Amino acid sequence: MARGKTSLRVLAGLTAFALAGLTACGTGGGAPGASGGSGGGEKKAIGVSVADQKSLFYVAAVQGMQAQAEKRGYKLVVTSANNNSSQQVSQVNDLLTQQVGALIFTSQDSTAAAAGVKAANKAEVPVIAVDQRPESGQGQLATYIATDSVKAARDLCTWMFQQMGGSGEIAILHGVLGSTAEIQRTQGCQEAIKATPGVKVVAEETANWDETEAFKATQNILAAHPQLKAVFGESDAMGLGAAKAAEQANRHDGMW
Repeated sequence: MARGKTSLRVLAGLTAFALAGLTACGTGGGAPGASGGSGGGEKKAIGVSVADQKSLFYVAAVQGMQAQAEKRGYKLVVTSANNNSSQQVSQVNDLLTQQVGALIFTSQDSTAAAAGVKAANKAEVPVIAVDQRPESGQGQLATYIATDSVKAARDLCTWMFQQMGGSGEIAILHGVLGSTAEIQRTQGCQEAIKATPGVKVVAEETANWDETEAFKATQNILAAHPQLKAVFGESDAMGLGAAKAAEQANRHDGMW
């Protein structure tokens, strides 16, 4: 069972690098939250809003942030939206009322992205978008940090098709439709499919980055397509859900 994912270590490290670069945020203008670094007084607070803390990817990213924040004497306020867009918007607004010096933001979807970035812009809090890039016109970012999801998905699917012998039926489990990672990972795998005409996509389901949704979707797909050779899950959590469904269905016959 193969799954699409970006590098946990790379993104966690890049996030920590961005966090380290926030030392100057607000320190010159008497911004709320007191001093940055270890110069005494209350620690400068940095807000973090992630879509969930079930995905191994997001867990690793937050761990990287926490390690760097502790090292540099910053207070990190982390919130998880549990894949709920409305909840994430509320959490971002709450972080801003706490007068954080910066916002590290992994949005659940375009709705949360637009509302969150615009609210932070209004509060004059710099936004570092991670993994999910808000669309043009949804507000201003200080920077955007992500891996190349198109290349990652293309390379992974190419490898998966090689393991399949270059032919056979596959299914695709999509993340939140319209999100940056979903669009890019779909594009990358489609490029690999185009280059491997023996591979046929027989089912596509949206599992919203969620392991349980992926498990249920894969159960249904396996029942409808007993000749299925592989499932491409666009996140680690969905890949794990698909793998559990294959295990339960006793698919130990070389299915990827």
